[in-house]
Amino acid sequence: MGKPLLIIVTTAGLLASTPARAEPVIGLGFRHLDLDNHPEYGALEIADLSVGYRFDRGDGLSLTPELRIGSGLTDNAVNGAPDSFYGFGLRGEIESANTYLFLNPTYTRYDPSLGLGDTTATSPEWESGVGVGAGVRVGRHFVLEIGYEKYKRADSVGLAFRVEF
Repeated sequence: MGKPLLIIVTTAGLLASTPARAEPVIGLGFRHLDLDNHPEYGALEIADLSVGYRFDRGDGLSLTPELRIGSGLTDNAVNGAPDSFYGFGLRGEIESANTYLFLNPTYTRYDPSLGLGDTTATSPEWESGVGVGAGVRVGRHFVLEIGYEKYKRADSVGLAFRVEF
């Protein structure tokens, strides 16, 4: 419980010093997740939804605390059970001329399912990780981005479409 509390306290402290300009953000993404220590699961293809609130700190800097949930698009390597994840993060973005770079520390739980005959066993795991990526604005409220996330036991590459209100 120590890591989530640290992230919440850090987020609250950073947002307390943020100017009033803020906007909700919703994103839809596609991820390719490889679990390093579970080759029996194979690669997981996951669609995800993120919901956050973007705080513009000025000078092209912004912070976005966000929640994410995702579910498997394809059957896993063994039994066809869907795989899922959920978690939260704090994105930091540096923007210039309709493009931006982001850094996103996250705390995520992924639940890969493994079928064993007539039963399904899961091995849910909470992990902290970090994501990096880049985005480009394709309108006043629309963003396309590509990102990479590294966890202790997993790697993720993804594409996302985000709407800022």
